[in-house]
Amino acid sequence: MAIDSNNTGEMVDILFMKLDKVVDMIRGSENSQIRLKVEPADAPGQAKIITLTRSKVPLKDELAKAEIIELNGAPDGQNRIGVLSLPSFYADMDGGDRRCAADVKKLLERMNKEKVDGLVIDLRNNGGGSLEEVRLMTGFFTGRGPVVQIKDTRGNVDVKTANNREKLFKGPIVVLINKLSASASEILAAALQDYGRAVIVGDTSTFGKGTVQQPVDIGQYLPYFSARDRAGLLKVTTQKFYRVPGGSTQLKGVESDIQLPTATAAFELGEEILDYAMPYDQIPPCHNYKKDSAIAGILPALKAASAERVAKDRDLQIAKEDIAMMKQRIKDNKLSLNKKVREQENASLEERRKSINQERKTRFAQMAKDDAAKYKIYRLTLDDINAPELPLANPEKDNEQFMHVAEDPTAELDDSPEYPSGLDPELREGINIVQDMLKQQTPAK
Repeated sequence: MAIDSNNTGEMVDILFMKLDKVVDMIRGSENSQIRLKVEPADAPGQAKIITLTRSKVPLKDELAKAEIIELNGAPDGQNRIGVLSLPSFYADMDGGDRRCAADVKKLLERMNKEKVDGLVIDLRNNGGGSLEEVRLMTGFFTGRGPVVQIKDTRGNVDVKTANNREKLFKGPIVVLINKLSASASEILAAALQDYGRAVIVGDTSTFGKGTVQQPVDIGQYLPYFSARDRAGLLKVTTQKFYRVPGGSTQLKGVESDIQLPTATAAFELGEEILDYAMPYDQIPPCHNYKKDSAIAGILPALKAASAERVAKDRDLQIAKEDIAMMKQRIKDNKLSLNKKVREQENASLEERRKSINQERKTRFAQMAKDDAAKYKIYRLTLDDINAPELPLANPEKDNEQFMHVAEDPTAELDDSPEYPSGLDPELREGINIVQDMLKQQTPAK
């Protein structure tokens, strides 16, 4: 309700103040104190004063992190799979040293030291970020060569190139995507697909955002004595992204090599459903890159093996049923106003949910035992880079380490069990596909 930024005893009312102004007042130098006047949500009218000492709050759950999954009983050269999770392509624009590519390099170097054989890169729900970080990162997997082409409003094309002499990671790669993988995520996935360095797995395609917008201050175009400070901004599309072979990531996105029934598949997501979306088009390809043909040769076998597993995977089959039901509801586009009919529909859905959860509790208990015998999972965060030995992963404790989550009063209403070992069905299938790739490559070697 009010803020005393410097703990001087003078409170400033913030109830009708703009949010960015409030944030500026709350932030300050490290170890300085601030007083906040707050009104608890469960006790309206009973305001109280809280004094806080400022310090940095590291949002570690937004940083790159990894796991190394050791497969017990697997042949040499197939027994260690890395999982690299990238929530976004972050970069400190204020001159700091926190950069996504630098963090990923450290993680990959430690994976090489741990003799990781194959890699899953998880780009699901990654909405993008710094193009420069993607340019640097792509070279870790492809070596030197073009990464993306950028065309401006005048038709000029600029090619962003990775300058790595050699690949930092040379093993087989699976990239997990969904409809919420957008912008810079699509550039990385597209480059790895175009170079033949990775199998793209997940939704039918990514979001399809292949354009760049630039905010323009309208005030600069108004007469000199006009009220410029409140003229507003106009967001103008100034550039468009194109893949190395020439096709745009706009509208089409990056299409999966192997499709899975993902949680986002049922929803109308993506650039293609937006009003007045810019069209897909092509420009001439880059000629100074070489595509590895190894994945194209084994892709039919990978698809067949994956389809066989998906057909037997109970959770992925439940996902397919959910997708079909959701799509039908969207197609029907109607709800009954008859109370009895609605109650019957809700009761049916609730009965299905409880039945699925009950079945999962029993099955997940057995899966957890099987995982303990099959896997040994090591945690690899940026804090673990220089550890003499990597710690074993513990999903519950590791999540607590990243951020303390406020108590959720509705949490007890959701009895859906967590996936064993922190490995959801799509991630498990990604790991399986990497294993298949390793098996396919071993005879060739």
